[in-house]
Amino acid sequence: MNHIRWLWIIIGFMLILTLFLVYQMYIVSVAIDELLKLKPILQELYDIEQEVKEVSGQDTATCREVALNILACQQRYPKSPLSFKLACLRQESSFRIDAVGPCGEQGLTQIYYLTWHYCHPKGSYYDWHDTLPFGFQLMDEYWIKCDKNAKTAAMMYNGGPGIMHRSEQAIAMASRHGRRVNSYYEQYRQTI
Repeated sequence: MNHIRWLWIIIGFMLILTLFLVYQMYIVSVAIDELLKLKPILQELYDIEQEVKEVSGQDTATCREVALNILACQQRYPKSPLSFKLACLRQESSFRIDAVGPCGEQGLTQIYYLTWHYCHPKGSYYDWHDTLPFGFQLMDEYWIKCDKNAKTAAMMYNGGPGIMHRSEQAIAMASRHGRRVNSYYEQYRQTI
């Protein structure tokens, strides 16, 4: 009789252990499914990080941080394609976080101080973590205003929304800028 009781205890224990293992296998399969969903995002992150590193020459940790911030800002401001934004960043700053333009423009997005000041965004003008989302917001705005034309949107981003009402020289400079951005845009559309 004692043996039968011990046999039932062992069978019960084995049943509980089996249920636990089946539950663990289910959890692992769900985790694998979720990881597979991340694969395209991780590939995009890797591609952006490699492009930033190749163009800017910055260290790997900085390039990874830039790539992560670019993807986060794209999630927040998705109206224009990532390839257009990458093309603008490459043309504006060569993906360098410490870039300073000839008129004092700062960081990756090369925002003018007066544009920053006029629009009163939150954060510091001198911190690229703050200017990147603002730059993406402007890129989205100009992309829509220009009917999704990369060259014209880049001209507006570079020269301001009133660029077409300025001198011929300013228009010519913005036009060259727009052509370069458009060329990068076409390249990134194919690769990223």
